[in-house]
Amino acid sequence: MNPQTLPVFPDLDIFSPEYACNREKYAARALRDYPLHFYKPLNLWIVSKHKDVRSALFTPQVFSSVAFGLLPPPDDIAPRVPDLYTDVHLPSMDPPEHTKLRVPVQQALLPGRLVGKDEVVRRIANELIDTFIDKGECDLLHDFSYKLALYLIVDMLGIPKERAEDYHRWSNCFFQLFTPKVPERADARFFVPMPEEVLRQNWEGLAEANDYLREVVENLDRNPGNNMLSNLLQLREPDGSRTITISANVCNALEFGAAGHDTTATLIAHLTYFVLTTPDLKDTLTEDPSLIPAAISETLRRRCPVDGLFRRTLSDVELCGQKIESGSIVYLDLTAANLDPDVFPEPETFRLNRDNIKEMVSFGFGRHVCAGQYLSRIEAKAAYEELMRRIPNMRLADGFKLEYMPSVATTVLKGLPLVWDKN
Repeated sequence: MNPQTLPVFPDLDIFSPEYACNREKYAARALRDYPLHFYKPLNLWIVSKHKDVRSALFTPQVFSSVAFGLLPPPDDIAPRVPDLYTDVHLPSMDPPEHTKLRVPVQQALLPGRLVGKDEVVRRIANELIDTFIDKGECDLLHDFSYKLALYLIVDMLGIPKERAEDYHRWSNCFFQLFTPKVPERADARFFVPMPEEVLRQNWEGLAEANDYLREVVENLDRNPGNNMLSNLLQLREPDGSRTITISANVCNALEFGAAGHDTTATLIAHLTYFVLTTPDLKDTLTEDPSLIPAAISETLRRRCPVDGLFRRTLSDVELCGQKIESGSIVYLDLTAANLDPDVFPEPETFRLNRDNIKEMVSFGFGRHVCAGQYLSRIEAKAAYEELMRRIPNMRLADGFKLEYMPSVATTVLKGLPLVWDKN
């Protein structure tokens, strides 16, 4: 493969603030002119068309999820992170190993297992609203959405609320260390190396997390409670062995939050933004609350909390008339796929009545579809309803426009400042 002869998107810089803040513009151009292009700075392919993204997500035998992992820790820290420094992470596994670990997690997050969680969300939401309602202003993302999603996930896992901020910090360390792998070497990485001091700082955070979360998991194993980790720890195979080991549950304890609370927080913020900026949408949802789930789905389509997913090709494959060689890293652009006009007419228009909204790929597709999608929807709906009940006259702060931090895989909104007339 000669990178000099491959199709490229001219002057594309996916790490620039301009790209982060104008994803819709770049997605539209990619879909129109560069549906498959090679991004030389990271030595990977970017796939934009909805049909190609869905096809790749549905064929793990060709597009493997064993495409990314954690940057290796410094030698002196490695012995302190025995449970977290592993390639056994659900997002980066293929069947059948992935299936064995995913099924019990998925079952724990099915709608029938989440009965009553909306009331927990409402309780947390009102506690948070009480802290800022008399001020007449807040940053909804940081004062409400992040904290709501964080407090719910630690409650579900059986982690004390007083350690929630530590848990958030550890989750951030975990995410920052994830990186795609070198195409030719499944055990190596190809991103620009992280500065040593940043690498060490992140792994020190995970060493702290490993110590604390193993203590939590071992305690829940001895003294089960009414929480998700306790339930997973009690699962057994026919021969009596654990379905999910102590070590894997330590990893799960951090991975669940790292994958779920930032993305759900972003969903709640975006839902609020679209309601406040789309003509008549707020009145429509007030008059007919049964349409709120449709508004959540359209929000997910319009601004996906997960920007894209990495895959590694296990054989040669052809897309858009271009051969992609076996062992290549492919980035599936979920944001672009959700804005594909061939699937969603007038993609930048917010609509509640899209009859094919289930075609959106914000939660992935196939075997790796997000196990927490039902919980995320429950959170967003209950949070929105409580916000509008308590602060019906909220509005965007004067002069506000959406801004994002550069990020490859997740959508990192800077904030959502709101104001309202105090009673």
